Amino acid sequence: MKLGYVLLAKEVKDTIVSYFEKLLGEVSRSDSGFDSCILSGALTRRLSPSQSMSLESPISDDEIQKVLFSLKDNKALDLDGFSMGFFKKGWSIGSSDSIN
Repeated sequence: MKLGYVLLAKEVKDTIVSYFEKLLGEVSRSDSGFDSCILSGALTRRLSPSQSMSLESPISDDEIQKVLFSLKDNKALDLDGFSMGFFKKGWSIGSSDSIN
């Protein structure tokens, strides 16, 4: 993790697990009352291998730009107050800095 940003897929997973463990506390599988048979019956739809692989593929710069430009100009990502309009107007100047 660099400067509070999650960069790798494993870091994303570890960060999410850590967050919810801190929030909810750890529960062992044997103590949870979890019945995998019930869950597997409820989850009848599954991703194909190609769909699963596409979810794990790296995000391209074009995908980031497409999402950024689909957001409303008056929305801000953080409490710093920089809106989407700010990032859109400065995209040609600092897009590589914003992505990296």
